[in-house]
Amino acid sequence: MPEIDLRVDEQVVIAPAAEGRAANNATRHPDGSIWLNTTRFTPGLLRSGDGGRTWQTVPVSLSEIPPSQYVASLFATGAGRLCLLHQANERDLGEGEVPDPRAFSSWSDDDGVTWE
Repeated sequence: MPEIDLRVDEQVVIAPAAEGRAANNATRHPDGSIWLNTTRFTPGLLRSGDGGRTWQTVPVSLSEIPPSQYVASLFATGAGRLCLLHQANERDLGEGEVPDPRAFSSWSDDDGVTWE
């Protein structure tokens, strides 16, 4: 995974992964890594295995979903499953286009390599 330059200008607390607990854009995986949601499929998610000193991009590739989606939420379960909620992005619609009202969920059991 390529590394990107990410600077954090204040200290934040990221809750540990647990069933029923979620953060919209940041989560701590049970393996200790920190995951950030960029809300876009490109660059996708960001993962840090060293407490936030360095970050790697984790592309999100989902088949069979409508175009113009964005990742609305990311969380990790206590068992390590990564879960995404994604839905239509109204900012990417052309004039007169109607957004798809459906929301979708996808998950990965292999640290974002594949998504179902």
